[in-house]
Amino acid sequence: ERVGVRGRRGRRRMCRAHAGSTPTCGRAETYMRIAWNGSIARRLVVALLLTTCVMAVWPSESRAQDEVTTVILVRHAERGAEGDDPPLLEAGKQRAALLAAMLKDSGVTAIFTSERIRTKETAAPTAAALKLTPALITTDLTKVRAQVQASGGATTGRRVLIVGHSNTVPTLIGALGGPKDLKIADEEFDRLFVLTMPASGPSTLLMLRYGAAPQGHASQGHK
Repeated sequence: ERVGVRGRRGRRRMCRAHAGSTPTCGRAETYMRIAWNGSIARRLVVALLLTTCVMAVWPSESRAQDEVTTVILVRHAERGAEGDDPPLLEAGKQRAALLAAMLKDSGVTAIFTSERIRTKETAAPTAAALKLTPALITTDLTKVRAQVQASGGATTGRRVLIVGHSNTVPTLIGALGGPKDLKIADEEFDRLFVLTMPASGPSTLLMLRYGAAPQGHASQGHK
């Protein structure tokens, strides 16, 4: 239904009234319709939503934010099937390069690998892009959390990359407060995990995949 209202200077305007609501002026309706159809408005809405989300989760104290540690864990990329410590295949080198491209602006300040060549070669492009020297991750699961939290220096929100194996990545996630029942199949070289470790409270885990789906190949017992 339409009702009449008077503006500031007494001119009569027609507005649409809905049951139980305040009348809405036709001019406002027209303006909002134009705005919603514009790309600028869409950007503003997205920005507003993002701002709202950030405000909802932003720590009340900067110290709490400083103590949040984000750990990115990947299995090494595709490797050869011969020898005790096979290097990466060409497909593995391409995946390692992709990982570096993904993480070049991530703010990672520390990289850990195992002693195996395949994890070091997977981490090498990222380390070169970020000008970091990878360190060996401890094999003592009771000390992993302390090693990770002590890495990367005094930064705002520590970010760490760990390159491991199909059998060590799940155990590392469990040791850092994530789920303890994860499994990585022998042919899966595209798994990527993002573990968030807050100063207090439980860790949260995001499970992703990156790059092309790996092609099956013989493992000969290598992880």
